[in-house]
Amino acid sequence: MSNKFDLIDETIKDYINPGLAIHNGSVEIFSCDLDITPPVLKLKFDGMCGECPSSFSQTLETVASFLREETGITDLVVENVTEKPENFNMKYVFNPDEEDE
Repeated sequence: MSNKFDLIDETIKDYINPGLAIHNGSVEIFSCDLDITPPVLKLKFDGMCGECPSSFSQTLETVASFLREETGITDLVVENVTEKPENFNMKYVFNPDEEDE
């Protein structure tokens, strides 16, 4: 790889998007600033992933963790800049702080 951006881009194309495609979704790089501390990567989720509350929680964290591990950028901050759908409801998003009933 010529640089970390290329590694991030290749990881998304070769590993992340094929997994999201199973759910008729994908993700693309909106912006990437690796020269700041911590480095920030902004992603836009498309297709079904763009409409799913999980893309703002579980899916986003899974993608972020995978990118940190695969690229070695352990302090990478990953944000979802996808516009939330009009009827977006976060109550269906998993909250690890909630206790099982």
